[in-house]
Amino acid sequence: MTTMTDEKEIDPPLNTIRGLMQDVTERMDEISDQLRQAQGGTDIRPSDIRTLILIVRKPRTLNDLSQAQGISRQAAHSSIKRLLEHGLIDFEFLEGSKRDKVASMNEAGYALRAKYRNSFEAVETQIAGLIGAKELEQLRSLLTVIAAKL
Repeated sequence: MTTMTDEKEIDPPLNTIRGLMQDVTERMDEISDQLRQAQGGTDIRPSDIRTLILIVRKPRTLNDLSQAQGISRQAAHSSIKRLLEHGLIDFEFLEGSKRDKVASMNEAGYALRAKYRNSFEAVETQIAGLIGAKELEQLRSLLTVIAAKL
């Protein structure tokens, strides 16, 4: 007689660094979205907020954005168009190129980021409550090293 179980062995295991970071990122996005909505919200889609987060870290081409998010170039282009309509980014030709454009933050984009800064801080406060403030800073330090060297 066989026994049924919900436990299925998964290969690779779910506790890979990439998988765990994805899980944490998704949850942080959910919390941030809820906080932005509670503040009066914005009519900017959550997917466009993710695009904006990538652009604020460094200017990106359409191809960079589609690869970073695992979405099609068309979806990345639609997100760029919506952010342009909101006046939050600039999208200009790369120096020396007549084909490739790069998206970068403008003053309105930085102002929106400042407006919702408390949502980022609230998420980090929740994480500090779970693991401790010292451990949060250790995590930040480790992620900084990994991001710089990987």
